[in-house]
Amino acid sequence: MYHLITGGSSGLGYEIAKHLILMDEHVIILGRNVDKLENATNKLKEISRKADVLSYSLDISIEEDIDAFIDTLETSGKPIKQLYNVAGTTFYGKISDIHKEDIDKVLKSNMIGLMLFTSKMVGFMLNEPYEDKRIISVLSTAALKGKKFETIYNAAKWGARGYLESLRDELTETKIEVINVFPGGMKTDFWKDSASGYDVDHFMDPADVARNIVKVAMDTKVYVTDITIGRPK
Repeated sequence: MYHLITGGSSGLGYEIAKHLILMDEHVIILGRNVDKLENATNKLKEISRKADVLSYSLDISIEEDIDAFIDTLETSGKPIKQLYNVAGTTFYGKISDIHKEDIDKVLKSNMIGLMLFTSKMVGFMLNEPYEDKRIISVLSTAALKGKKFETIYNAAKWGARGYLESLRDELTETKIEVINVFPGGMKTDFWKDSASGYDVDHFMDPADVARNIVKVAMDTKVYVTDITIGRPK
């Protein structure tokens, strides 16, 4: 059984993969940058000799690529135990600075890609005979409260949240559980090019956030539907 992680080559996605591998769990990481994927895969393979680490270069907003990836899973006999939706991008700026390409980029990564990829994977996971499967999606606290200069990002996360809550209701009678995670800011490259001016040194360590996500996701004795993770006050 494998754990599938979008955006697994860096940041929080990589840390989630790392924590799973420390538990000798098999992982498949996805990303668009081939070099980053290869580097991440090599580092992850050094952590455990028992865990299988696979990687695929994939754009989760392209339907043909997703179909080809699922065909690969079916052909190679790689059952998915958990899907972690972590991939995403952001935009920080005034309303007057927003252009169509900014909207397309943020919605494509955070909402459209998540909805398309998850929908396809649900079909695959429902056809597998195994039980106790989970979809864990990292949405950010931006899906809970609007914030100035993050309008597109907020909109994308709110849309993704609506999709996932509806998906949870649709999957109620199945063996797939849907968990949504709302973390605050983390010290990753996510905000590096956003011109936000945030002091990321005071943000959370992604390794700490990943550890808490994996702890809940792997505990099959409980089912937590929503998790908010923030810095201690």
